[in-house]
Amino acid sequence: MKNTGIAVCVLILAFLGSLPLLAQVTTTSIVGVVTDPSGAVMPGVKVTVTDVDRNQSKTALTSSSGEYRIDFLLTGNYTVTALSSGFKTFTQAGIQLSAGAPATIDIHMSTGNVTEKVEVLSSAPLINTVNAEVGTTIDSTEMVVLPLVNRNPYQLLDLTPGVQTNSNIQSFGAPAQVTLINGGSDNGAGSVNYFLDGAPNLTGLRNTGNILPNPDALQEFRVQTSNYGAPYGRFASGIVNALVKSGTNTMHGSIFEFVRNQAFSARDWGSSPTLPKAPLHRNQFGATLGGPIVHNRTFFFGSYAGLRQTSGTFLNNAILPTTAEASGDFRNSAKKPVNPLTNAPYSCQGVQNVICVANQDPVATNLLKAYLPASNTTISGLPGWQGYYTAPYNTDDFLIKINHTFNQNHQLAVTYFNSSGLTSTRGGSSNVPYASQQQFWRQQNAVINHTWMISPTIVNNIWASYTRFLSNRVNTPQMSLADFGSAFTPQGVHALPNISITGYFTLGDSNGGPGFTDNYALRDLVTWTKGNHNIQWGGEVVLDKSQKVANLTNFGTYSFNAGATGNAFA
Repeated sequence: MKNTGIAVCVLILAFLGSLPLLAQVTTTSIVGVVTDPSGAVMPGVKVTVTDVDRNQSKTALTSSSGEYRIDFLLTGNYTVTALSSGFKTFTQAGIQLSAGAPATIDIHMSTGNVTEKVEVLSSAPLINTVNAEVGTTIDSTEMVVLPLVNRNPYQLLDLTPGVQTNSNIQSFGAPAQVTLINGGSDNGAGSVNYFLDGAPNLTGLRNTGNILPNPDALQEFRVQTSNYGAPYGRFASGIVNALVKSGTNTMHGSIFEFVRNQAFSARDWGSSPTLPKAPLHRNQFGATLGGPIVHNRTFFFGSYAGLRQTSGTFLNNAILPTTAEASGDFRNSAKKPVNPLTNAPYSCQGVQNVICVANQDPVATNLLKAYLPASNTTISGLPGWQGYYTAPYNTDDFLIKINHTFNQNHQLAVTYFNSSGLTSTRGGSSNVPYASQQQFWRQQNAVINHTWMISPTIVNNIWASYTRFLSNRVNTPQMSLADFGSAFTPQGVHALPNISITGYFTLGDSNGGPGFTDNYALRDLVTWTKGNHNIQWGGEVVLDKSQKVANLTNFGTYSFNAGATGNAFA
């Protein structure tokens, strides 16, 4: 299956009144009104917003209606200062900003000398009162402190009202995120848009979400469920936006490891008392480091995370033929087969209920000898088998992000993320050891974001990104019925057949083959402030090349029941 698409979106948004920017995917705004002690608005007040962690400031003058707005602020810890002749200097600290969630900081000036200060030390109530967007933001502290099984940031979607389905699956041999919000549907095409640092982070085959960096590397995780701005585009149900941490003027780092093993696990329900616990050995480890390259100007942040896991899937309910039945002797069987040609019991050299070797299929005999295990338990008085399919699940994630400020008018951010992994799954729905499928994947994200303040009233924000996702599914062993004496030879890569015997056992295999997605995206957003009017226009061009090769059951599927012989195994 091959899919190549080009999406072009042009948007023009005009807002009447002094509203903050909508659709700031990786940044946010601080807005407010400055008033004097009588409550009258104050024009011409100098308002300065300072990024405490990076020692960078932006300044604006209040309008004739006393309003100010400072846009395209990175997430983090901020201080707001207001200066006006004849009034004390106003300072409010402890303002924590989240991407896409503008904060309203109204300033009440006090009469006095400008050298005097009025300091507000309590944290500002950062409630979005400036637009109708509905969403939930989870910051880095919550991501690290909250118990996340397997440390997958997508699990945080469960904390968002309106999220009805949150599932991380293996699709085409690689991890994929499926999310349904507020009644949205999937139908193999998706209804939710995924972003990483402002760039698309989804596969083109089914528009599922791609892998995210580990929680220690994320600044915040925001889910927008309704009333979000048109610049997000393309998907109607919601937006999942993950933002990578940035370095600051202070060197910070962390080291982590999480361990799980079978010592803390319970037995699988229904397992034999003599069967050991399911194998489980899980080590998830990594480190982060961020800091300055050039103080107040250039910063870096990097992260590595690894996973080494071995786990077992409990296989149960397989009923096996006895040694006599496997050789064609059904004299002691509860269900004695009949010859469908004569409708009489089988007979071999005068011995009833025995199938002669000459009447047995040598291909089936060879296959069953190779793959049927010895019985290790009884199920309803019949010989059965219980055990585990043991498989690895290993991943390695690397991330680096650089932020650089050329001057107050030009800022650049570059992010690169590389995630790779491998695992193994049992073939189809086998309930005895049989075929397996090796799965491999590699994801790479590269994002460049440039913010240019063309003038005090015009700002241009541009993103260029490239996402590449490769995956492959390889069935093992690469054998077919031909390797057991059959004249049947499948087209394409060889694989073992699907065999289901009613009342006994199932041997299964899976569709294999490679797939890839190349996604190129360019987005530009211009904002022009004219008096009390805020006008946005921009466009987005996306080129998506996706291809999947699948060997659709080329190995054959065979089902046997008791309809003809009275015993499905005969």
